[in-house]
Amino acid sequence: MTATHNVYDVLTQIFSNFSQQQYGNEDNLNDRHSFPHQLSDVGEYLDNKLADIATTCPNTSRDYEEYRLGPSTTSLILHGATGIVQCTRYDYTGIASFNTVRADVCIFRGKWQYEVLLETRGVMQFGWCTIKCNFSQEIGVGDTWTSFSYDGGRIRKWNVQNSKYGDPWLAGDIISCLIDCDEGTISFKRNGVDLGIAFDNVPCGKGIAYFPAISLSQNERVKINFGSTPFRHPTLNYLPIDEKPQILIEQADFLLNTFQQVIHFEKYQRYNGSNRTTNALKLPQSRTISDPKNEPILMIIAQQIIERLCPLLNSSYIIQECLISMLLKLNHESIHDEQIEISLCLDYFWAFLESNDLLTIFTQLFLSLNVLYFFEPIQLTFDSQKQYLYLLYSLIKHEDTRKLSLESMFFLKVKLPLFIDIKPPDTEVLKQIIPDGWSTKKLNLNDLERDLSYLPACRKLKDDLKSLENIQIEILKTLLNPSDVLQHPPSSKYLFITKFRIFLKENLTESPIHNYQPGIIRNFFHRLLQVLEFYWNQYHEIKSLDEGREYSLAFDTAYVPTEKFIDNNFDYFNLQRLGGIQSHLEKEYSADVKRARASGSSSASTTSSFFARAFSDQNSRRDEMSEIVNGRVRYRHEFGSNLKQLNASGSESLTELLDGLILLYHVGVHKHYLKVAEVVDSLREYTESLSDIDNKLLYCRDDCPDIRDELIRSKKIFEQQAEDLTRKIAWITINVFSHEKRRDIVILHRCVHRTLQLASESGNLFSFVPEIYLNDIYLNTFTALNVYYPLEDSVISREISTDFVQFVSNHMQDTRIVNTDVRDNIIQSLSAFCFYTGSLRALENMREFNRTVLIRALLTPYANRPWAMTNLILVRFWKGCGFGFRYSQVYPSKFLQSLRKDRIQDPSPSIKYQQEIGRYLLRNVDDAIVFLNSLLGQLNWAFSEFMGLLKELVPTKARYMPTIEHRQMKICSTCFDVTVSLLRTIEMTICVAPNVMLDKHLPKSEMLLIRLIQLLSQIINRLATKNYVLEEIQRLKMSVLDNIHPYPIFSAVCGILIHLINRTSTETSLRVCRAIHSEADLDLSCLRRLIYGSDSETLEPGPSSRFALISQPEINRTEVNELDEFYRKLNETYQKLAKTTTTSNDNDEFLCIICYSHPIQAEFRPCKHQACLSCINTHFMTSNECFFCKTRIDQVVDSITNRVIDSVKPNENYTKDK
Repeated sequence: MTATHNVYDVLTQIFSNFSQQQYGNEDNLNDRHSFPHQLSDVGEYLDNKLADIATTCPNTSRDYEEYRLGPSTTSLILHGATGIVQCTRYDYTGIASFNTVRADVCIFRGKWQYEVLLETRGVMQFGWCTIKCNFSQEIGVGDTWTSFSYDGGRIRKWNVQNSKYGDPWLAGDIISCLIDCDEGTISFKRNGVDLGIAFDNVPCGKGIAYFPAISLSQNERVKINFGSTPFRHPTLNYLPIDEKPQILIEQADFLLNTFQQVIHFEKYQRYNGSNRTTNALKLPQSRTISDPKNEPILMIIAQQIIERLCPLLNSSYIIQECLISMLLKLNHESIHDEQIEISLCLDYFWAFLESNDLLTIFTQLFLSLNVLYFFEPIQLTFDSQKQYLYLLYSLIKHEDTRKLSLESMFFLKVKLPLFIDIKPPDTEVLKQIIPDGWSTKKLNLNDLERDLSYLPACRKLKDDLKSLENIQIEILKTLLNPSDVLQHPPSSKYLFITKFRIFLKENLTESPIHNYQPGIIRNFFHRLLQVLEFYWNQYHEIKSLDEGREYSLAFDTAYVPTEKFIDNNFDYFNLQRLGGIQSHLEKEYSADVKRARASGSSSASTTSSFFARAFSDQNSRRDEMSEIVNGRVRYRHEFGSNLKQLNASGSESLTELLDGLILLYHVGVHKHYLKVAEVVDSLREYTESLSDIDNKLLYCRDDCPDIRDELIRSKKIFEQQAEDLTRKIAWITINVFSHEKRRDIVILHRCVHRTLQLASESGNLFSFVPEIYLNDIYLNTFTALNVYYPLEDSVISREISTDFVQFVSNHMQDTRIVNTDVRDNIIQSLSAFCFYTGSLRALENMREFNRTVLIRALLTPYANRPWAMTNLILVRFWKGCGFGFRYSQVYPSKFLQSLRKDRIQDPSPSIKYQQEIGRYLLRNVDDAIVFLNSLLGQLNWAFSEFMGLLKELVPTKARYMPTIEHRQMKICSTCFDVTVSLLRTIEMTICVAPNVMLDKHLPKSEMLLIRLIQLLSQIINRLATKNYVLEEIQRLKMSVLDNIHPYPIFSAVCGILIHLINRTSTETSLRVCRAIHSEADLDLSCLRRLIYGSDSETLEPGPSSRFALISQPEINRTEVNELDEFYRKLNETYQKLAKTTTTSNDNDEFLCIICYSHPIQAEFRPCKHQACLSCINTHFMTSNECFFCKTRIDQVVDSITNRVIDSVKPNENYTKDK
């Protein structure tokens, strides 16, 4: 067959379909104007066809010429905006508190529409305004009489006044804003669902025109489509603000259909007609056209098509409407298919497009795919999402396209994490999964996941989710391909990690321009971790074989070597290190740094050549056409000129990716856990409210029908809300807190633990570890596993708990950690950990050395550290042993607000730690005195603060409700919790080491005892008054104050006094009672009132309306007898002392002006100010300066004998309490 016949046959097969469609038979095929017979005719033929399309296509719509004013392409007027920032074209982010901007085009007749694509879900207002509207950061769209808007964040419509309208929106929704200027109506749609007419009295007519306008709250982000791309949800008879480019669409369709024929023909050529897709050519079976000589002919035809197609593809509308539609037809929805058609299409583009055109077209292509995927409404099968992901996978399988996208698009212009996200379905879709009436009380995630597995729809949903996740994983595997470095360096993996590092830097800055929603980051994290695991295991398996070893380094044993924190190969974006600033650390530990860098460079040289050997047999196939295409050379020359050469081994690049994943957890993963946990808390609140309503209905009288009806109405609303929340929790359980996702967090946590442990063992190099490794990631991953994920009682879980408590115990007072906030967070995490099932046993199972370190850290004087959380750990050791310290009823504590209260275990005290704390205090008496003194100082501060705020809370005749702010109420309730916890710690200390305070031969013990009973007496005298202020607080029924209850504080006070009086020797008991009488001035009537609820001398319980400690259900019979004995002993002592005490006629001039209870007994030197010995001893516990003039005290002299009192001097271990 001659070349001429080849040309004619090829042209016939490609162009015959279009000619037959136009002319109806084959006779007219001889007409050169309708069909090209030679290659030289192809260009003219295509030009004629494009001209015919332009001639026959209808002209511009009359509406655009007569009823629309402004430029042909609509934009927002940024220079007149109140705080709006433009990220990319049609992509906007709110920066100020409230940001408003309008478009530069207005309409005054007809029906018009534009779409807003939501990237976030907060408070925003979209709608229409006139030119007369003057906006500010307080006034937005809908806040003036001539502007109208819809706000799905608050489910309202706005036109100065507001009313309920529409549905709540979610991130990923598309809101259509419609206006009918002929009828004077404005309406909205959410994801294509009509929300109804919002405004039906919109002023229209002469002199009135409306502009599209939007208002965004801070950090809210949207995309706006005025018609520059096809509407996702067009409305019949409504026009886009920008006119649809109909001529360009028809011309592009013609060229792309022709191009599609070329691609099918080329595929037929290569595979000799053996593939099923050749049917699209409608080839005559009698002809044999598989001839290698046809390939140059096809390339010439393709070049002519692409030359004319290139200008059209500069339009994002054409890309989305025409090009993506063609690619979806060519693509096969499989990750195992070779995708020959897509590869041929991309090869032609690379061969005949200039570099700038190539970059522009591919950028628009990936951007459009990004939008199509993310804003596609969720359906249960995810079919639409899958088709876009399959197409993305096919595109990036092409090596040159993949590297171009990584170098110039992904993470920069195209938001790659959006492709890896899976949006949560809305309520209507969730109803298809969880039927109506499903239980709303399944708050335990373990039970919930098990129960969901019985629902067929849930099982299918989980399978479909897994299928979608697998496609996303394959996409990331392809982008991280390490084997394409040999032919065309650098590798895709190198490009990905480089851009990923920049992405981390931008998102660690908390900038609203770059930040993603936490849920997107969480999905990206889980997929990327699975891909890293795949390549990590692959690399180390090959390496072990190469080195002749039988085992390889498994991914669950991975870690970041300490040397990486100092060799400057990894960019940490000036993050704070545990030891401070890196430049300072390098100077301070220069010798350690030099040694570490020297050892690191020697070990790296052994693996420098391994990576090339490892993947030498994985070279990608090069087809014949690839040798002809010169686009690769142009790409390397023009796009790759600024890249540094790959200089990292496979192990180092994987380690850098692992380090990046650790930072990614900090960027958004834990933030998402906090957000979804709020849903669980909300459901719990609704459940409690429903229970409360049921109780009220039970006791509602029949003669109150209005109240009953209102309760029933409220119950129906709460039940519907609880039903919706249960469905959301079902989705969270399946997609967020599944066992597979928990495994990922376990791997990351163990990796970070191993990294920190090895760094700690390296000595001073531990200071170089980035602060967020410990402060955010290590502590937060452990919290996530114990608070948010389903609990697992496994060997791994027990190992994690043991490793965690040992590490934090050893580093609570680590001087290499210079930031006190980090040490504070370590203590706070340990205190939170103590409240969960099995956690206390993990603390007890630590090695004796670790337990000793922990106890020493806990009993360090409360100075410059978070003593409240430290105290909470000691309280946890004691709970269950103290007087009435079981709390079977709920006495809520503000310390536990951030914890999962449903997982807090019943009282189970740690006898082991109590005994070891007692031995430590008795062996280190000086430390014990300082510790107890700091306890008493903090107790005095906490109770004084509580009482000061309490005065403002108690209702009076002149003031029924509190006058202080909500913030002050929270401080008041917290001070109450702190007071109770300090009292319980003192109770434990007296029980396990009583001699520290009761052995009068020990220094300062007497003064500690007096100071303690003075504080206890103050609490009783001020709280157990006749008007009973705590009961008044309870009557207010304010949730912020619901933890303030008489029982916790009075039971703790009485517990201490019972230990001092009932459980000591007769001599000690009498000494304590006398001290209470003489030093503390305890009012027995107040004590009698709090114990028995009565002021009378008879020891009978008072009326049930008054608080009586002995009547509380937490107090058992033994404890009632102890209360009776304690009161009897104290009362008898008071009566005896009252008989023997003679009334003295003391002159106030000789009384101590500090306490006004004792005579002046000593004076300070050198300042000569005077006071009683009791006040002086108490003062010396915390200070070495004079009461009055702040002069440093050298000596204390007896005011009568004028001799120095050696037994009274300032505390040598004095530290200033904070």
